[in-house]
Amino acid sequence: MNLLHTHRADTGICLRPDGLTVLRVKRRWRQPAMVQALIERPIRSGLLCPSSTEANIQNVDELAREVAAAAASMRARTVALSLPDGCASIAILPFESLPKGERERETVIRWRFQHDRHWTLTDEQLAYRIFPAPDRPPSPEGVSSGGAVTSYILVTAVKKSILEQYRRLCEQAGLLPVSIGFSSLHAIDVCRRSCGQALESFWACQISDRVTFVACRGGVPVFLRGIRVEENGDVRAELLSSLQSFDDDCPHGDRPAGSAPAGLYIMSDRMEAQQGCLWEGDVWNPVGLPHWQVEVRDGWSQHRQTWPSGTVASIGGWCALASTEAGERA
Repeated sequence: MNLLHTHRADTGICLRPDGLTVLRVKRRWRQPAMVQALIERPIRSGLLCPSSTEANIQNVDELAREVAAAAASMRARTVALSLPDGCASIAILPFESLPKGERERETVIRWRFQHDRHWTLTDEQLAYRIFPAPDRPPSPEGVSSGGAVTSYILVTAVKKSILEQYRRLCEQAGLLPVSIGFSSLHAIDVCRRSCGQALESFWACQISDRVTFVACRGGVPVFLRGIRVEENGDVRAELLSSLQSFDDDCPHGDRPAGSAPAGLYIMSDRMEAQQGCLWEGDVWNPVGLPHWQVEVRDGWSQHRQTWPSGTVASIGGWCALASTEAGERA
């Protein structure tokens, strides 16, 4: 899911409140790309403060110098840029039907986004991606089977003034962004492909104080929740609450006895020190249905082969890598 995508870049940059990551990949014929080089660089506290309403970068010149210094050894001018989720307003919207014309479709999506999010759009740049509904789409409570959902749309809205800050940052660092997207959406989009058409799967990506939770049915994203978590906040409680909210919005009955638990794949900066997911292997029962269980799993496990042996991958490295793989136009 990108605001901009002209072609795939071999160098990815992930910007976070606590630092930045620059990564370069080497592509091989019909094989996963391999990480060739990676640079992590801390930045001054307060220099980058993601917000969907206010300026994000306190000093563009200072951050541009940090980015240029980190990217210098990569000898690349074109890059894929992964922005913090917090700089945008993001939602997944179910639709029963959509206009065929692009202009009319965007008008309907814009209205629905404002209505559902209680958010007035002014100068925001809107980007969206349409996913056909799974074979058996869930119907909201009170809606008859005749009002079946036919598509889910992942929508992002970013103020043009905020986006302009990031574009100016790249220009001053001597870089040309050929792809611009969002860290958690990049990472989740790439990693969820390993689950194929699973009946249900859940993804949670934590970067700094923000967790982005996405629920998929049949491989299609159908629910999203963004969560801010304090430094010592209870992430487990927030994830359980997200699963409960998903069941409220997309209600479903008990699964047949003997069904395997759905997977909740967690990607977190806290995994770096622990070398794995804190609750990996735990089985949760979010809403008390005996046959709807969720097993916590490591979200990165299917993609570790892309890193050189012995490399400890950070959350920034994963998101920078995912940005180089993001190929869908918004």
